[in-house]
Amino acid sequence: MLNFNFIKNYNNKLIKSGIKYSMSSTLLSFSNMAIGILMLKWITPEQVGMWNSVSIFIGYIPFFLFGIQTGLNFELPILMGRKDSIKVEQFIGSAKWFALFMSGLLFVISFTISGIVFLCSRNSELSIGIFTAGIIAFSISLNQHYIATFRSSKSFDKLTKINIFQIVIVLISSIFIYYFRYYGLLVFNALTAILHTILFYIYSPFKIKKRFDYISLKYLFVRGIITMSFFQLRVLAQSIPKWIILFFGGIVKLGLYTPAIALKGVMDILPQQIGQFVNPQMGFKYGQTGNARDMWKYVSKMLILFPIISLPIAIVIWFATPWVLINLFPKYIESETPMKVMSIAFIFSNSYTTQSVLYTIKAYKSAYLFSIVELAGYLIFPLLIVQIASYNILTSVTVGIAVNNVITYLFNAYLIKRTLFLAKYNTA
Repeated sequence: MLNFNFIKNYNNKLIKSGIKYSMSSTLLSFSNMAIGILMLKWITPEQVGMWNSVSIFIGYIPFFLFGIQTGLNFELPILMGRKDSIKVEQFIGSAKWFALFMSGLLFVISFTISGIVFLCSRNSELSIGIFTAGIIAFSISLNQHYIATFRSSKSFDKLTKINIFQIVIVLISSIFIYYFRYYGLLVFNALTAILHTILFYIYSPFKIKKRFDYISLKYLFVRGIITMSFFQLRVLAQSIPKWIILFFGGIVKLGLYTPAIALKGVMDILPQQIGQFVNPQMGFKYGQTGNARDMWKYVSKMLILFPIISLPIAIVIWFATPWVLINLFPKYIESETPMKVMSIAFIFSNSYTTQSVLYTIKAYKSAYLFSIVELAGYLIFPLLIVQIASYNILTSVTVGIAVNNVITYLFNAYLIKRTLFLAKYNTA
């Protein structure tokens, strides 16, 4: 039976650290979202389009990091649990060297491109925009490294402080957008990115000076590139419903689905933040004991607690949706039912959070099996509901997503429990 003292023991430092971190991360996400909405009022669509165009490649920065920091993210807690300080230094030092190298390379490339663009077109908005995107790319490369080193509960207390500082920075820096419009937007993005990196450096839990180690870097590359493949499969799976709407409903219907997509993005914040905090603790435990079955008590509690926590949020979203659409976004009223259904799907959306335990113990066959089932579900269930139900295309697809979430939630629980108790993942 589950020990629900986990719920009652709020005074436990680990739980308090996790709650504070999740709350600060969520507030930071909402702060950025609020600035994004205000930006649409202060800047012309053409200028927003200009920035969106030059910043497209920023989303691809993780690909240029070749999974090195992802590998460190999963390997470091295990090494800390084993108290293997030598490998900890080697891995962090090698990953930091690579992050610095890629940051410098990305900055030089963007600086060169922005200079060429300005010489050829004399378009300062475009060239300075490209240069700003380069500054952000520089910061992202380093930030990806730093955040992978915050693995203990004490480290997450530091991350909470960083988030609070960053919220203040974001809100204050927004004044540049108000007064200087497009160029203020560039200053805002560059300033918040650089200061975020500086905060990471100041609060970094490891001050390691050891340099490049080829064997460690190669190991992190192999470890990370495999894990990244699961993330990309998930991105592919979640894009399928959009293609179904586009095929059966057209561009307008896909546009009307925007509020439901935005809602899903906001709701994904909670499981992501919980996973970012809990998974290192499970990895640390696995490093200590070498027994994967010891992690089941954490996973089982997450599987039960997340729907309980999500339910009141889903209820609020269900009843608030009509008012929000009617009063703020009346053109998107057709998205009301999809948004309500999406709130139900949210209750069963923590499979992503608990799946990471399979990456920690390198149970890649089980992880691929889940990814394939999830991907197939995102295709089969929306298509099935579209064919057999008389709902609006947007509602049909969202119901399909909700059905898939419930099925993958149950399959995920079965698969993880079965895998964690296999003999090859338990040494004692």
